[in-house]
This record gives sequence, C-alpha cells and structure tokens, in this order.
Amino acid sequence: MAVRTSSRSYAPFGEGAPWLGSSEMARLVGRFDWSQTPLGPIEAWPQSLKSAVAICLRSPFQMAIYWGAELNCIYNDAEREVLGSLHPDALGLPARELLRESWPVVGPRFEAVMAQDTGILLEDEPLAFDRHGRPNGSFLTYSYSPILDDDDRVGGVLLMAEGTIGRERHEHELRALLSDLRAAQRRVAAAGDAERRRVERDLHDGAQQRLMAIRLELGLVRELLVSDPSTARQRLDELHGELDAAVEQLRELAHGLYPPLLASDGLYAALMSVARHSAIPVTVDGEGMSRAPRGIESAAYFCCLEALQNATKHAGPGANVSIQVRMTGDALRLRVCDDGAGFDPNAVRPGYGLINLRDRIDAVGGQVEVSSAPGRGTSVEARIPVR
Repeated sequence: MAVRTSSRSYAPFGEGAPWLGSSEMARLVGRFDWSQTPLGPIEAWPQSLKSAVAICLRSPFQMAIYWGAELNCIYNDAEREVLGSLHPDALGLPARELLRESWPVVGPRFEAVMAQDTGILLEDEPLAFDRHGRPNGSFLTYSYSPILDDDDRVGGVLLMAEGTIGRERHEHELRALLSDLRAAQRRVAAAGDAERRRVERDLHDGAQQRLMAIRLELGLVRELLVSDPSTARQRLDELHGELDAAVEQLRELAHGLYPPLLASDGLYAALMSVARHSAIPVTVDGEGMSRAPRGIESAAYFCCLEALQNATKHAGPGANVSIQVRMTGDALRLRVCDDGAGFDPNAVRPGYGLINLRDRIDAVGGQVEVSSAPGRGTSVEARIPVR
C-alpha cells in the first residue's frame, strides 16, 4: 500500500469528550472531524460506541473498532504501532479502503460478524495489510467480535490482535541455527569416528607392531641365554631401547587424548609440555593463570594443539609459534600466532583442522577467529566464556 500524505485538519482537543481518556490516540480521536464520516459528530455517537471506544483507547492490547455501514476505523496506541506508516491516515477510513489488499479474505469475516452476531478467532494469520509498503513476514492472532448498538443490533466489529512480529524471520533464523547445530554434530561425530580410526591405525601400525617385534626378539633372546649369554645380554640392552621408543610412541599417541598433565597442573603446564616436544620453536605465555572448568580447559588445549599442528604442517621452514592464554573476567582467551607463510582466507577452503577447531570452541559457547595473509603468518584467537 502506498503511503498517503495526510491533508486532514484536526481541531483542538475539546473539553467535551473526557471519556476518551488521555492517550495519544484519545487526543487524536477527540480532534478528528468525525462529522465528515458516516459516524457523525462525536457528541452524537451512541452510548454503545462511546463505551467501546473508551475501552479500546484505554487498553494496552492491540484493538481497533470498525463501526457503521462502512466500518470506519478507530484504533488505540497499541494498534498504531502495528499500522506503522499507515498512521494517522488509517483513522476514520472505511475497512474496505484500509484493508483493500486483503479485503477478499478479511471482508467476508467482517460481513459474517455483522450479519450473524458471532465472533471469529483466527490464529497465526499473516498481517492483514502492508504496514510499511513492503512485505514484513508478520503473523497475528485475530479476534473479530460483534459490538451491539443501543438497539441491541450489531453496530460494529471489535478487532483485537496479538502479534508475533517478525515470526517468519525468527523461524528462519531458528531453522538455520538448528541446521548449523546438526551439521556441527555430524562433523563432531565424524571427527570422533576419524579419531578412533586414527588411534586404531596408529596402534596397529606403530606401537603394536613394535611391541610384537620385541616379543619375538625376546623369544630368540631366551634361547640365546643358554647357547650365547654374551650375545643375549647385548640384545637385551638393545631391546631395552626399543621398549623406551615404544613407550614414547604411546605417549605421543596419548597427546590426542585428554592429557593427565592438563588435569593435574592446568592449561599452561600442558601447553609447556607440548612446546617442549614440538617440531618447531614454540613459546608459551600464561604462567600463573587461574584454573578453568575441565571442559573449558580441554577445548582451549585442543584448540591450541590444532593450531600448532596446522602451523607445523603449513607455516614453512624457520617458522616460530607463540601461544598466549589468560583469564580475563568471565572468559578464557587464547591466541596462537606463527610468523610463517600464511595464506589467503578467501582463496583457501577451510580444511578439516580449522573446522574441527571451530567446532570444539563452538561446543563450549565460545568464538574463534582465524586471520592470515600470504607472507604474514597466521593467527588463531578464541574467547571461551567461563560459567
């Protein structure tokens, strides 16, 4: 509906209609020249209409009265908000003109109430008019009720509405959030499956194979103890080193699980241990920071670990990494930066590592930001609320 420019004139608010009340719309109704409408001068209105209008104008609920043969409109402050740019020109308009876009639908409802003296309730209906000259995705629950005149005949219709403005937008946002949540759940499940397969593969191809080889060697050494004790002792010394290597391999594998040091000594100590075993130089800043809940520390630890692994793979030779962790107010903040090759975020599709990193932080209600540029290294920053 096109927005109209009002050419109406309003008289000063008169003293003769105190029953209208003191609201904004009461003042406008009192000043409106009703003599130019089928309702006639306000002083001559039937008592039934006055009573209905008095209730309408004092109500905080959305109400509009459509009165007489042309169903001229009177509405209150709450309904004015729904009308939007149609206010104030909507005041006094016949329903057929005010609601002309939707009249084929709403017209029969008004006619039914006027003819049958029976109310109508409609839930979750689209807004009956275009209040801003464009679709707005608003839904309302409408109640059409007959108003009796002084002769006990239906003289008009009271239209009440309860709005869910923007419902369509909110539902769309909710569907999008649920879709994102399901996608994240699928990624987490897939990541869990992939991690289990990795552990199985690493155990089978690495530590398990090495331990099986040591077992076979021990069987041979047992036979040598009788025939060649000197060679047996030499081989036992060698196997001792093999066992140390197998234990170290298992320890490295355990880095993908919840490390005991994180549970006992906290995030800073666990990250210092990671730094000492890193293939590239790493500095850690965060000594003396207070402890956070286990789930928060775990998410922060694995976020730093993932960022460090990405830097190890992609930052290039000679790269250095700095890790900063600290508690600030009600949040844990972390920052992992490298001075390596960097990349163009717009030209590179996020890999599994970055997706997994985001999912871990999202799972505890945090936010993560990855920034990079070719030749300027990469920075991963996260904020995790501590509840």
